[in-house]
Amino acid sequence: MAQKYNISSEVLDRYVSGQASLDEIALVTRALKEDEDLRKLVEIMEGLNKSGFLQENRDLPMSDSAAASEGKLCDVLCEQYILREYLGDKAGADYVAEAQDNRWLKESGTPLHNMGRLLEKYGFTVARKYNCSLDDIGQALENKHSVIAVVDYGLLWYGEPDGEFHAVVCLGLAEGAIRIYDPAAGDHKRYPVVDFCKAWDCSQNYLVCAGTDSLEYIPHPIDVSDVRLDDELLELTEAIAENAHEVWANQRRSEGWTYGPKRNDALRQHPDMVPYSRLDEGEKDYDRVMAFNTLRLVKKLGFNISRRYTLYCPNCGEFVEEGMNFCPHCGEKL
Repeated sequence: MAQKYNISSEVLDRYVSGQASLDEIALVTRALKEDEDLRKLVEIMEGLNKSGFLQENRDLPMSDSAAASEGKLCDVLCEQYILREYLGDKAGADYVAEAQDNRWLKESGTPLHNMGRLLEKYGFTVARKYNCSLDDIGQALENKHSVIAVVDYGLLWYGEPDGEFHAVVCLGLAEGAIRIYDPAAGDHKRYPVVDFCKAWDCSQNYLVCAGTDSLEYIPHPIDVSDVRLDDELLELTEAIAENAHEVWANQRRSEGWTYGPKRNDALRQHPDMVPYSRLDEGEKDYDRVMAFNTLRLVKKLGFNISRRYTLYCPNCGEFVEEGMNFCPHCGEKL
């Protein structure tokens, strides 16, 4: 019956994962009324989806945790190592408690986006970057900066991946090898760069670079060029862009800024203190690019963006709310 309605597997995937359009929902709902086999298939797919088997994996592990050492402290121990190298006797006594109190360190370890927060607190300039290379490590070390990399613990130690993220401090590159401080061993270790890079690939070559002086700032935004947005999300970017301007203008207004034909910091006047529709296209494009790339980044991180639609009961065809287990009209299980 799905063939009768020309329902593809992609449409079913979107229906089950909550990403289907309103027309697709109506199409699948009509087919479900007539096709028992399709209902069974969708039920199986929904079970798999709830179990996580049909969900997209994140391309970037920003929220995953570095945790492959005793107490799941590998990142904190790396930052502690760096702080003690720089601060000596002035180093704090309990970095673990500080990290926990600030919620940078969680029960699951330190999420990658929280790595380097202790260093920031103690005055370091910190940059977090994906898709780095050995050249990036070498350049940072040459500039006397500290470097933390995230690797697959099992692949680094035993040559077999175990999926556990592990933070290590990169100390030197020479003669095809890399020297690191490994908090799991509590000591310095040396690995062939080929083996290190295999273990490093698991985190999309994630680095945290830190220095006591100002790092040379070279913007390194996450590459989202491979992420496609559907038509509805593309339309949404304009609304987000307009709201971003409203947020900016509201904040400026609260600080005493008003409209002026030219920017004047002394008088707190700005030419962009006008409705979004009055902005020139260059300013609008700035907000659009921000909105567009923010939506693509959210998808890059593995999150689904979907509109909450009213659904239809496959038995009686009446409207039901998302999350209901039984139809309030006919009582059938949804």
